[in-house]
Amino acid sequence: MHILLLNEYFPPDTSATAKFASQVAEALAVNHRVTVLAGRPSYDPSQRHARYLLRREVRGNLAVERVGSTAYPRFQMRRRVSNYLTYLSLAIPRALSIRSDIVLAMTDPPIEGIAGALVARFSGRPFVYNIRDMYPDMAVGGSIVRPGSFTARWEKMHRWALRRAARVIVLGEDMRDPKTMLQEWAQSRARAARGAPEYRLVRRDGPDHAPHFVVEVSVAGEGAAAGEGRSKREAQQAAAKAMLDRLDLKEVTPALSGACSE
Repeated sequence: MHILLLNEYFPPDTSATAKFASQVAEALAVNHRVTVLAGRPSYDPSQRHARYLLRREVRGNLAVERVGSTAYPRFQMRRRVSNYLTYLSLAIPRALSIRSDIVLAMTDPPIEGIAGALVARFSGRPFVYNIRDMYPDMAVGGSIVRPGSFTARWEKMHRWALRRAARVIVLGEDMRDPKTMLQEWAQSRARAARGAPEYRLVRRDGPDHAPHFVVEVSVAGEGAAAGEGRSKREAQQAAAKAMLDRLDLKEVTPALSGACSE
């Protein structure tokens, strides 16, 4: 089996996702052919690369291809966005030209999962989504972007990518929030016909400085559950937890090796 792994950062980048991508790629390469599609090192790299359009390194079953994205230091957000955009503009066409059996996308840059879903759709390949950071929630919470029409469209596209995924893989207890767990359960192959969970704002009351939200989540064939919170997101998490409790669902962790062996 040939697995295409999409992630901008890969050693000599030193980010956590670069290190994790390397671990995943090397583990999969024991039994499969793996191609990693990354960008020029830019995240505090231990080694910098000169400019190129495409660079390829092969070590046994593992091939690392790097597109010639910009490699500005990560500390200035505008230049970091340039790294993201040039990587995506070069990586997506290259990914479409690589013949693989599975497209496995991680979360660097933040819309990598959406890009991976698009590549998988247009090339007719299964899509596996390994979530390390929950976007756009993380970007909004970190004040990187403001809530608005852009983040609403981003979240809509992210949910589309989740629905497209044959497997959604979440590693790390910090990522195992109720909303993500319910999404994984609903999108597992055995239950794919049920569709994704749907959230509906039931009520918003209270003063502007102390609002109160009530949200209901429903899954086709499983009914609905409600949750409350001081924000819409908090109420959604509470509703998801209530639904998980109703389903008596405590743990959903598709194994990476299992997802890629089917």
